[in-house]
Amino acid sequence: MAEITVIYLRTRKYNAAIKLFKQSLEIDRKNDDNDNIAQDFRNLALAYTANGKYAIASRYLRKASNMQRKLSPENRLIYASTLINIGLINSKQQSNRALEYYFRAQKIYKKLLPFSDPRHFDLLICIVNWYNAKKQYKTAELYCKKSLRQQQKTLPENYLTIGKTLFTIGDILMDSD
Repeated sequence: MAEITVIYLRTRKYNAAIKLFKQSLEIDRKNDDNDNIAQDFRNLALAYTANGKYAIASRYLRKASNMQRKLSPENRLIYASTLINIGLINSKQQSNRALEYYFRAQKIYKKLLPFSDPRHFDLLICIVNWYNAKKQYKTAELYCKKSLRQQQKTLPENYLTIGKTLFTIGDILMDSD
């Protein structure tokens, strides 16, 4: 079923994908498979997000995060990913709560991932994009520069993440002009 839903999402047949995700959810509920139920909620959120239905997507992501928090310690990477997705939806809705979710995910990443993991940079971009959208360029720049200092202390000089961070700082400076 997963392969079919991916095809439906790629071909923008969102209602067909949602129908299959809901069928999967019912099967997992009958089997009392909480890990997969949480994933079903994430999948539904993905389909609703792709369809532009952010409020519905947000509800499913909150259900997923509540289940993930109960299933295991709060520091699971999948839980952090769900928090980031909630933050992204909040950003699309111009909500200030986006940062709350990003920072909660960042706390988990700091516990579980080496600083060289690219997910740190991906999350940084989410945070910087939020500040840019709010036209808070100085804060975005400060955040990037702080991250850059940490990267320069811990990563090899030619590490790709450092280059991406420098590019992001340049992008911020161009936006602020």
